[in-house]
Amino acid sequence: MFREASCLQRVSTLILSGLRLSFRGVELKKIRGWDREKPLASRIGGRLSEVFARKPPLKDRVEESIYKLNSIRDRLNEFLSKLEHRDKEYLEKCMGAYSTGDEDRAKIYANECSEIRKMVKIILGSQLAVEQAALRLETIQAFGDTAAAVAPVSKLLKSLKGRLEKVLPDVSYQLGEVDRSLGSLLTEFGEASPIDEQNLQPLSGEAAEILKAASLLAEQKTKEKFPSLPVEADKPRSTPSNLNL
Repeated sequence: MFREASCLQRVSTLILSGLRLSFRGVELKKIRGWDREKPLASRIGGRLSEVFARKPPLKDRVEESIYKLNSIRDRLNEFLSKLEHRDKEYLEKCMGAYSTGDEDRAKIYANECSEIRKMVKIILGSQLAVEQAALRLETIQAFGDTAAAVAPVSKLLKSLKGRLEKVLPDVSYQLGEVDRSLGSLLTEFGEASPIDEQNLQPLSGEAAEILKAASLLAEQKTKEKFPSLPVEADKPRSTPSNLNL
């Protein structure tokens, strides 16, 4: 009995010693790993930065820009519908006041209609230009054009961003996001550098032609869509106010 108890005690001692050695071995191994390699936080941070630094293929990023531009176009269309409804409401009040001989009140509503129509021309022209930019990116995506084809789109978006900044600031910001994405594409293509907005030169070439055509078409559509006012409005403000519909 004594021998059996002694053997059991030795076996227990060996097992416990082995467990302690094994446990210490794991701890030592981890400590040695910390000494040899970068700290765990640095290793994890490095791997995370590598993961997040991986950008999707250029084609996918162009597709994402197209999607965002189409979303902006749809949003501008919603604003146009609201403006058209508001113009119709004010026009009816203007005509009602004019028919009763209240020309002062009629002129107030005529002024509001004039401001609305000025904003309509800006937003409609911007919408048409955004649509053209999206179509151009679709062509680039389909045929794999170089950065030379992307650069005019980037310049156009910068111009539209400035045009809508005081009318629709949130839409202006979204256009800036798309432009920054295209700017990074230009840098990666290696054919051009991102254009600084502060040093942006007046539009020329293709971008200027797109914007001019869109503005002329917007003016024509505005004249066709909105009837003339019964009284002459005051001279509209040079800069339309922030649109809050």
